[in-house]
Amino acid sequence: TSKQKRFWRKNRQINEDGSVGIDLNRNWGSKGFTWGHGQTWTDSEVYMGPSPFSATETAAVRDWMFSRENIDARKKSVSGFIAVHCCIGGILQPRNFCSIPSSIETAHETLGKRMCKEMNKVGHGSYKFKRRRKTLEISSSGISIDWAFYDAKIPYPLMIETSVRKDHDSGADSLESSLNAAQMRKERLRAKMASDKGEDISFVGRELVQAILTHSAFVGRLVVFENQNEPKDKVFPKAISAYPWGFNTEWFSCKSPGKPDLVPADLCAKDSKKPWIECKKKKKRSKSTKRRD
Repeated sequence: TSKQKRFWRKNRQINEDGSVGIDLNRNWGSKGFTWGHGQTWTDSEVYMGPSPFSATETAAVRDWMFSRENIDARKKSVSGFIAVHCCIGGILQPRNFCSIPSSIETAHETLGKRMCKEMNKVGHGSYKFKRRRKTLEISSSGISIDWAFYDAKIPYPLMIETSVRKDHDSGADSLESSLNAAQMRKERLRAKMASDKGEDISFVGRELVQAILTHSAFVGRLVVFENQNEPKDKVFPKAISAYPWGFNTEWFSCKSPGKPDLVPADLCAKDSKKPWIECKKKKKRSKSTKRRD
């Protein structure tokens, strides 16, 4: 019932040190590649867990997808994967852990922008396609759509970050002043969702239905979208269509197999918007110099 704990982010399993919960969107992937460079501080709300798929929920999805009775059919038929989150109002593509051909990035972006367009027609948010940073950040470990693309070999995974109404009183004045900037932002968004007594649910539901229908139509090769990017070099075609069912082995290439090409970000950089980072960087000792007279 605490204002700070009104919405619990992680699951409820007990960790070895007695803390509670693993962030289910930081627990996907393969060790050293799409998982392993995230938060190891168990009290963090983005704690990635002790190992990939150590959370019961993520393991259940992986085991179902790769079970013997499903794996053959999955390779032939599963080409789409949608992860739904809250609350920035956008659609994101898989991170560039390795080199992805520009034609594939264009297909992801074109599909994402079309989904945003259809969602904005029926909902109340202002969805935009958002490119993900090309650095190995602490928050980029174990993301479901990265696992789907690089490990599960699903060609069209996208992440939807739902939106909330902007004409809404957030109730932020009632929040405790002790919250830092990042927590305050999250609480404002959560307060919006809570204070309208579920009115947001129907709007978000309609938006998600449109997104799923648009995504399914594209992946199923029922529709062809116009290229939304209009590149200057005119290399890409004017129309973007999905590739045939299944995954093309040339959709990404890594300099070292099973390892990301990304440049690690500085985890100890000062950033008040990232309260989940526990910096353990050792301070450099200053060398003392003797003055000679």
